[in-house]
Amino acid sequence: MRPACLAALLLGFVTGCSPREEAPVEPAVSAFEATDTVGRTVDLAVLRGNVVLLNAWAIWCKPCREEIPFLSQLQSREASRGLRVVGVNVDEASDREGVLAAEQRLGIRYTVWLDPDARVQTLMGTSAVPASVLIDRSGRMLWRHVGVLRRDTPGFAEALETALAR
Repeated sequence: MRPACLAALLLGFVTGCSPREEAPVEPAVSAFEATDTVGRTVDLAVLRGNVVLLNAWAIWCKPCREEIPFLSQLQSREASRGLRVVGVNVDEASDREGVLAAEQRLGIRYTVWLDPDARVQTLMGTSAVPASVLIDRSGRMLWRHVGVLRRDTPGFAEALETALAR
């Protein structure tokens, strides 16, 4: 085990050092609300009809920052096919200004929602960040991954193509 992971485990933190989870997810998506970056309440249900890649992240999480360029490219490349990438930030409410600054500094080119209570992690079935779930146009979770999402993450390209083709 890497020393950083061991230290995180000993301190009781669950971070990107968690074991990777890649498996089909139960097909039920419960209601999920968050706040957008201007303070309005947003609901996952309004995205029904799109393929949604929900990505839980935090500004303190280095692995989260590593995947942002890929997520931005993915949004740009697949938006015309109905993909919506939504980065759900789980930092505390008091870190809102830091999240907004990070959004600009890191060049995030996809939707960012704020979830200081980290309810998205319950929806995803994990307490780790980064974590991603792929939701099809009818609202069913098709795929889940804990860890940095990359172009070559096993199973992702196939799950995305299946979701976009439907």
